[in-house]
Amino acid sequence: MKKYLVIAGFLAAIFIAGMVRAATEEQAPVEGKAPARVLPVEATRLQAFTGHWAGTGRMKVPDQEGQTFSVAIDCAEAAAGWGILCQSMMTGVGIHYLGTDIIGYDLRTSRIRWYSITSAGEMVDYTGLWRDDKSFVVNFSGKVEGRSVSLDLSMALPSPSDLTVKSVATVEGREGQTMTVNLSKQNTEEPKPKTGE
Repeated sequence: MKKYLVIAGFLAAIFIAGMVRAATEEQAPVEGKAPARVLPVEATRLQAFTGHWAGTGRMKVPDQEGQTFSVAIDCAEAAAGWGILCQSMMTGVGIHYLGTDIIGYDLRTSRIRWYSITSAGEMVDYTGLWRDDKSFVVNFSGKVEGRSVSLDLSMALPSPSDLTVKSVATVEGREGQTMTVNLSKQNTEEPKPKTGE
């Protein structure tokens, strides 16, 4: 019983500490308006990756011919600006691959966290850092089917309308599958009716 009380007390302390931090980080409210939220720059940078993106990718496995496929990704703000939620689809010859990704900034560790779930039954928890204000890299290292695997995944914005995603897998110390995806931001707004004609 004592063990459960200690755990409950610990969780309550974390919750209270989070409430205190949130209260001290909020700016003074302006009359008639909700208080402004204060997010660290490392979290707000993720918002530049929101939108609808489309393009092509290329996958390569050592000693095999590469394969090209189409990619579409939709990313939207999540958790009041602390992260983004992305839905992706890759299609090509023999490929129909769906993914859901939640990417956010973890204030406790000062790191980016990326959790991915795919239609192939894969679930990967990546951790990483910003390289600069327009790109970041995350990594997963662990055992998969008894083998040591390291996955490096990066996202970069060469321009506000261009997105590059790269992944490199290393299996038992040897380079495995690599993938590079180049996307452009698509205008998804409905055309506005012209007036005065």
